[in-house]
Amino acid sequence: TQWWKYFAAYDPQPTLRKLNCPVLAINGTADIQVPASINLKGIETALKKGGNKKFVTKEFTGLNHLFQYCNKCTVAEYGQLETTIEPPVLDFIGNWIQSLK
Repeated sequence: TQWWKYFAAYDPQPTLRKLNCPVLAINGTADIQVPASINLKGIETALKKGGNKKFVTKEFTGLNHLFQYCNKCTVAEYGQLETTIEPPVLDFIGNWIQSLK
């Protein structure tokens, strides 16, 4: 589809370089859709190139794309896991928001 072609070709780097607001970028290391290290490094590189100094990147060990601890860590497993989002992730996000005040 047109949307998929756009999505597959989209390069977020130019947009990220324009951001001057605080940015929180988080990923789970068990995410099979978005590799955590590569994704976060790319975001960090673009923000630095744009001069943004107000950002935090964080990997959450063992969490999937939805920030859940997983067993098989597949997309099909998302709905089988009880936790919607792990409390340490919510705490981290809340603390980051509080730090902006």
